[in-house]
Amino acid sequence: MFDQFSYGYLGFKIKDGVVYYLTGGPIYKDGIRVKGLDKISMGAPKGLEHLHLVTYNISEKKYKDLGPVFYEDGTFPTYVNSIALGEDNDVYTIARFRHNGKEVDDLVKIKILDKVKQD
Repeated sequence: MFDQFSYGYLGFKIKDGVVYYLTGGPIYKDGIRVKGLDKISMGAPKGLEHLHLVTYNISEKKYKDLGPVFYEDGTFPTYVNSIALGEDNDVYTIARFRHNGKEVDDLVKIKILDKVKQD
């Protein structure tokens, strides 16, 4: 619909009746949404989005957006293309980030502790 990408995220995982989903969300600066390009090549991003972790408890029919995901240094994951859950319910994904002055793709962990409990 109004997202900044010409493709959708397809990665989700169901565990213990809860759907875990990673998706993009708009970025706001000084209360104004950061707008991307109007026209792009197929498959190319229109602009940056924050990564959000969303859960949906199937039996309780409860949706919860846990908000944007940030690295410890304040930057955020880009070009995310997968999702996996650990036994501890932490989320693992492949994402792009800067490391030693280079942009790399690698496995990252999103520590969620008890945030996914649908209160």
